[in-house]
Amino acid sequence: MDVTLLQAQELIEKAMSSHRRESRQVRHLPGDETFFDTAAGDLITAARREVLCVLSVRTMSTDRRSRMIPLLQEAHQRGVDVRALVPSQIASTEVAVELTRGGQFGYRTRELPDQSLLIVDGQHAALGTPQRPGEPAHALLVSVVSLVQVLRSMFGFTWSYGVPLTELLSMNDKLNEEPARSVLANLGAGTKDEVAARRLGISVRTYRRHVAEIMRGFEANSRFQAGVRAARLGVA
Repeated sequence: MDVTLLQAQELIEKAMSSHRRESRQVRHLPGDETFFDTAAGDLITAARREVLCVLSVRTMSTDRRSRMIPLLQEAHQRGVDVRALVPSQIASTEVAVELTRGGQFGYRTRELPDQSLLIVDGQHAALGTPQRPGEPAHALLVSVVSLVQVLRSMFGFTWSYGVPLTELLSMNDKLNEEPARSVLANLGAGTKDEVAARRLGISVRTYRRHVAEIMRGFEANSRFQAGVRAARLGVA
């Protein structure tokens, strides 16, 4: 799981103690996820240049998605640079197909913590935290530019390692065909090249070419890494 964004909540909560006098710049809104959705909607509507967001699994539920995604699309149509990271759990589902239909704007996916993050114009941020045993869900709103810029850098780092959703869907289609599907299965099982090639009735050279293509597709530096990424993204 990506730990970079997990650090965002800790960063802001620590900052709250040092910015107590600036209550308007760092605000804590207890309550259910409706608070985050409302605050996020207001920020997206006011965006002029850039919207960066991490959408949690709960944010991608049918009801919440039907409110959030149109706002992002409207911002994109206004000329705002919109980038959205979606959790790997939905990367190979009909939801992913729905998101990429029409080529709206940039979606990438990777394994993410179960929280929502929104950064607007490098000046405002909203962080939605999930409900935990014994404590309610809550939202943090931040307008301290130095903190927002740190969050923006964290997002940029995570975004750079995300897989474009359109590419993943295309790759998923290819991996559902033979021999790529069987190559991936053998790769995940750690089968030796010679054994796997013999099982598939292809040459070792051809088998290794398929492995190399899969590794490139997942931007993996090793076979193990490719197998792990495939499993996390639901295509293995």
